[in-house]
Amino acid sequence: SVPTPWVWYVTRASGLVAFAFAWVVIFLGIAVRLPGLRNIIRPAYSLSVHYTLAVQTLFFALFHGISFLFDPFILPTLSDAFIPFHISASKIDPLPLALGILALYGFIILVVTSWIKPMIPQRLWRITHFLNIFVYAAVIAHALLLGTDMQVPLYRNIFIGANILLMSLLLINFATKLAGTIRRAIVVDSNPYRKFPHTETRKQSKKFKERINTIDTLLFIVVATP
Repeated sequence: SVPTPWVWYVTRASGLVAFAFAWVVIFLGIAVRLPGLRNIIRPAYSLSVHYTLAVQTLFFALFHGISFLFDPFILPTLSDAFIPFHISASKIDPLPLALGILALYGFIILVVTSWIKPMIPQRLWRITHFLNIFVYAAVIAHALLLGTDMQVPLYRNIFIGANILLMSLLLINFATKLAGTIRRAIVVDSNPYRKFPHTETRKQSKKFKERINTIDTLLFIVVATP
């Protein structure tokens, strides 16, 4: 029998470690915003920890891609390993490999923009940070379609269960934010002062209140008059 090459173990292990780090990074980022988990996560969580784990994820993801270059059976070129859909279909399915490559580039963007966050507009950072959803989805598809360990039912079930948990927390976080936005909108609509936050418009708010008080007084006189 042909012995399993060392590169297969290295590629496999680096991919699993990269995924584990990515999972923890996203889990901490979501959990620290959820009321039920915030008090548990916050003592061990900080932006520096979040960024350090993200850099570790990127390191192992790069190592995963570089080790693929040494596969003795597929014999990929540098372009095959780092340009989406460049590899021949006779070597390997191009789609799952392309998803992994795109996820790598997306993660590089996330790490770099987080590093230069103080130097870029907050809005730009938020827009680029939304990439993490698509990056993680590409990672999941890459692993399920191409990962050797995903052929083992036990590993596959653990992988799917971990991601269902993460997606559930993401949906809860989204629902919590949406509920908060709706609640604030209702409060603003019911409080005329909140509609005029700037100095120039506070006079309008004062006039508005005076009109309301005048109307209330007139209504009271009408109602109280026998």
